[in-house]
Amino acid sequence: SNATKQEDETELLEVNTVQTYEPVLESIKLYPNPVSQVLNIDVISSESAGAVINILNPNGQLLKKESINVDRGLNTNRIDIRELNSGIYILQIISNNERLVKKFSVMN
Repeated sequence: SNATKQEDETELLEVNTVQTYEPVLESIKLYPNPVSQVLNIDVISSESAGAVINILNPNGQLLKKESINVDRGLNTNRIDIRELNSGIYILQIISNNERLVKKFSVMN
């Protein structure tokens, strides 16, 4: 019946609302740090999701942007940073309105 169908849809909406408060990105680890060629980014995620990795300079200027997909558990991503000059940089990973931020340094 129509009544049952509507109840089901309401339940689904409630479940989705609850899920948005659970962090998808649990942690990130960058290595090696300092880095000279390829930066490894370990991301631990609570579910499969799309994410964006941004690399910024200390002034907040976006230098590099990469879209990734993460699966539940540990994900390792590699970013070639050979075009970056020596110095300190900021890496942001953004998914579902969450943002994790880490600093790393480049020595080349």
